[in-house]
Amino acid sequence: MMPESQGVMCAAAAAGNQHFTCDVCLDRWVASLADDPLKLAGSGGFVRCTGVNCASKAFDPHTVAQHIRQETHTKYRTAVEAGIKQLNSFELQAAFNKRLEDLRLELMNSHSTNALDQAARQGELHVVERVLTLHCPTCDKAFLDFEDCFAIRCRPVELPGHVRGKIGCGNSFCGWCMQPCGQDAHNHVRSCKFKMTPPDNLYYGSFELFNQTQKNRRQRMLGEYLSTINEELRAAIEVRIMPHLRDLGMELPAWA
Repeated sequence: MMPESQGVMCAAAAAGNQHFTCDVCLDRWVASLADDPLKLAGSGGFVRCTGVNCASKAFDPHTVAQHIRQETHTKYRTAVEAGIKQLNSFELQAAFNKRLEDLRLELMNSHSTNALDQAARQGELHVVERVLTLHCPTCDKAFLDFEDCFAIRCRPVELPGHVRGKIGCGNSFCGWCMQPCGQDAHNHVRSCKFKMTPPDNLYYGSFELFNQTQKNRRQRMLGEYLSTINEELRAAIEVRIMPHLRDLGMELPAWA
């Protein structure tokens, strides 16, 4: 019988029902879990006993780390982080979709006969959907996975659960101006007129810089949009969009 030092024992409640997993089998089990980052993150990133119908609590992460190879542990941690990003992406997409759906329903269910009020609601929907929300310019997938490079790729992600399909188109776009760039945005990013880093820094910047860049872009686009609207309608739209602007730390254009 293999010594317990060369494996892990689960914490099944009933005495004598514990399952022993040797280091080799545990290593293989953890590696297989890491092959499905979304499922792994959805289960909290925990490693549980492989015993059939075993209800034991998950293994202690430090214990797992001590009984698997370093390369497997690295693969596992990378998979957990990737899975969490995917889950966050789904949550962001769901919040994005719900916010727009709520605005659309509000517009559809509005019984106002006031043409100005209806136009202001339509203007609010346009500002939230096309100006304030960060999304892929090609497929409209909301995103939050900026990773220091301004040549951003809209990564296809498998839908969770039993839903088949993906969100994300695989195309690239510029993190400075959000221009779609096909398969590779690096050439555009190098010379983007909105680039805020020194000439010798071709592609990279901090998340804080990205957020400031997007705030500037939103502010610019908002001003451009509102400048095309007559003063009466513009004032009505501004009243409706103020809560959205406050959420993002933005202000109305200077003329307001």
